[in-house]
Amino acid sequence: MNSGSCLCGQCTVQITADPKLKALCHCLDCRKITGSTYSTNVLIPNDACTLVSGTPKQYTKGTNKGNQITSFFCGDCGTTIWRESTGKDFEVSWSFSFEGCGG
Repeated sequence: MNSGSCLCGQCTVQITADPKLKALCHCLDCRKITGSTYSTNVLIPNDACTLVSGTPKQYTKGTNKGNQITSFFCGDCGTTIWRESTGKDFEVSWSFSFEGCGG
């Protein structure tokens, strides 16, 4: 089991499965969310992800394909914890830092 948290530690999560996919995204929204040239994402099945502590805030935005993407983020430090979409092929994208992963 892996665990992770936002920068300030208020929002913590547990993951009980390996990622189905790892992806870098360089769309405008991901660049704005990260303040970088791309975001690093892991796609994990919904039933393998648990929010252990904290109450994330959320922001929903429409995409150019007509879907909605909701970002869940820590209201204290602003770290994006995960994103969900109404897109048919989209599962939850978790974008937090796993504890104990160097750095």
